Amino acid sequence: FSGPRYHVIGNHDMDGDREKGPDKKYDFTREQTMAFWGMPAPYYAFDQGGAHFVILDGNDPSPDQEPYYQFLGDEQLAWLERDLEATTLPTFLFCHQGLERSGGVANQEEARRLLEEANRKAGGHKVIACFSGHHHRDYLRPILGILHAKINSMSYYFLGSRFAHVRYNENVDRKYPTIKHTAPYRDPLYAVVTIDLQRGILEIAGTCSRFEGPSPWELGASREELDAPSLLPKISDRRVPFAC
Repeated sequence: FSGPRYHVIGNHDMDGDREKGPDKKYDFTREQTMAFWGMPAPYYAFDQGGAHFVILDGNDPSPDQEPYYQFLGDEQLAWLERDLEATTLPTFLFCHQGLERSGGVANQEEARRLLEEANRKAGGHKVIACFSGHHHRDYLRPILGILHAKINSMSYYFLGSRFAHVRYNENVDRKYPTIKHTAPYRDPLYAVVTIDLQRGILEIAGTCSRFEGPSPWELGASREELDAPSLLPKISDRRVPFAC
């Protein structure tokens, strides 16, 4: 990809294979991670092609959330409010941990209120969409006029020890023991998003694969418990109109 590149920090971007760092949570600090990716800040914004893009960092420490930091701190929320007030452009947000599902940003309701208030003050649709990953799911959910797009993992869904299954061979399992707790995708997933501001169209061109080995359902998982409609080895193609 030869165009400009912008990065969002995810919870696993600070993982590694060394001993835990000073905060006992991650192997690498946010500062080390930002330097590796060449990021200007953990959260920031930029304008491109007539739109405003906001990058959030859902890894702020929270008072009582485990096992990951998955919070938007007061300083970041205050910055977000100022940033939204300062722009008149249609706005698209990116945060690894989502703002629309349990297990995402811990104070997601507070963050959504800021987005919804920005739209109210603008008298229309300033904030168009929020993109996230983290849950390794595939769906698009509108909430009070804002599209929340969940972009799937590139490689797997984590099932846990309850549905452990050796999918390759014993040698691979010994070297990578966590794989048996996942439902891997055979092919890497990715998506290209196109925003047409003149026509008011958001398009997601996704990719499709299949589970490597038995699916969660073949291992006895409940479709209801695991929300089967969104647990797919794919990123769906979508074409969604929006107002701005």
